[in-house]
Amino acid sequence: MQYLKESLRYIFVQGKGKHLLLLLLFGIVPSVLFGYALPAEKILLNVISPPEYSWWGELWLSHTIGYRGLINSGIAILLLFVTTACMCSIIVKHFRIGTFGMPSVLTASNDYFFPCLIYTLSNAIAYLFAYTLYTVFAYMWYIYFSQVAYAILCCISLVAIGFALFYYVSSIVLWLPTMTIKGLRGKTAFTTAIYQTRGKQKKLLPGKFFIVLLLTACTLISYFFSKIWYISWIINTVFYAFAYVYSIVHIIIVYFGENYLPREDLARSPYKRRY
Repeated sequence: MQYLKESLRYIFVQGKGKHLLLLLLFGIVPSVLFGYALPAEKILLNVISPPEYSWWGELWLSHTIGYRGLINSGIAILLLFVTTACMCSIIVKHFRIGTFGMPSVLTASNDYFFPCLIYTLSNAIAYLFAYTLYTVFAYMWYIYFSQVAYAILCCISLVAIGFALFYYVSSIVLWLPTMTIKGLRGKTAFTTAIYQTRGKQKKLLPGKFFIVLLLTACTLISYFFSKIWYISWIINTVFYAFAYVYSIVHIIIVYFGENYLPREDLARSPYKRRY
């Protein structure tokens, strides 16, 4: 719970909302695209009342808004390369020298672009693989079982595959900062991150599980507004944007904590009056 509390404190309390607002400037753009292309309530809608599927591809596409969703998602992933680099630049600079403010996009992209590209693409592939695996099982349940059994088996499959993905994401929580801060290459940084988190899952899981709770809340809330597409879009965008900002803040806080690095953003100025 330590890193979860520190992440939320940094976002909401430490900067009195300023940290959240600046980071959201970068997080909101890809989140708008993801919120439109990948409505979270689609999974719940397809589990409760699935439409008629003539083949597996229709089920795979049913959780998006169709081919437009794929295009929007692709554009959003490309934007993540730059926005993640800028967000990392803001937070790392703040932690290292205590200065918080708008970064130079060119400098941030130059310093962090390729690590963020590797990290983002690898995560996108992992999520795509997990989603495809889920739809394969879901289509099997759809063909061979009744509606009730289909819903139950889909939920079981979603939890099982989601847990495996969740464990993987928790294991590589230090991968991006190991590349950006320590300067290691992708493969070396990956193995280093896995080694550093070995045996620490109980300590790291609450921080990552918070994102699962956010997306679950997003799914349930947007489900009740699914018939009003623009309300659903806004809800998904807000949740995606906050989950995105939180995830970047969290992995950098975990890196500094696990490597016992001093954080200048927490240092008190000797010229400030103490109360």
